[in-house]
This record gives sequence, C-alpha cells and structure tokens, in this order.
Amino acid sequence: MSHTPGPWIPQNVGGKGWFIVTDDDLILALTLKGDETDEADARLVAAAPELLAALVGLLVTEDSSSGWCPWCARELDGLCDLDDCPGVIASRAIFRARHG
Repeated sequence: MSHTPGPWIPQNVGGKGWFIVTDDDLILALTLKGDETDEADARLVAAAPELLAALVGLLVTEDSSSGWCPWCARELDGLCDLDDCPGVIASRAIFRARHG
C-alpha cells in the first residue's frame, strides 16, 4: 500500500484548526485540539511525504562496507542494530510509515 503523494499542504480553518490537503484539495487530516500545537502538528504531518523520501534516500545511498556504521560511526560486524543509531531509528520510522 502506498500513501497519497505529496505535496501535502497545511491550511488554517479560520483559527479553529488545520486541514492537511493535497494539490487536488483532497483533505487528508484535520487537527482540532484548539491549542497552540495545532499549527506545528499540521506542518509536521504535511511534511511527512518529503521526510519519508529523504530518509529512504539517505539509507539507500549510504555504504557500510567499510566495517563502520555510516550513521553512528561504530564498528560493525554486519548491520548496525543499536537502538540509538540514527540509521536504525530511520529504518524503523520508514517501516512504520509503510507497514504500520
């Protein structure tokens, strides 16, 4: 399953919340908590397609054949699997975005 292609655009709903819409005016999400985090949440959600593409691009282009993790600079014997490694964190985020 794939997501709705970006760009996703945050739009204010008259001070009452935020829509996330596509170029075709398809509404993807609505935030209505009524507090100061609404706009920040809407902008983060709207950036999701670009963030996902950036993470995938970074992980695909890095080379770990040197024996060192390209993201956390630790010595490797195979793939890095440390919880605090940025590459591992990115891989998990990509998995959640694609598979839930």
